[in-house]
Amino acid sequence: MDDRNWNNNKVSYGEVIARLMMVLVGFIVVMLGFITFIHSGEHRMLGLLIMFGGIMSMFGGLPNAE
Repeated sequence: MDDRNWNNNKVSYGEVIARLMMVLVGFIVVMLGFITFIHSGEHRMLGLLIMFGGIMSMFGGLPNAE
């Protein structure tokens, strides 16, 4: 490819990779929170809080409409 195509591109690949990683890590945290909620008799509130943090991380990784 020509270098002019890469210089004219307005997509920041670092930001795209960071957002993708943020969504994936959020999904993993949600799964860990769900496992904690299901398999723990006395730590159900902790599982819910972990799931909430994972969901907020996933929403934070979604692109803005700017």
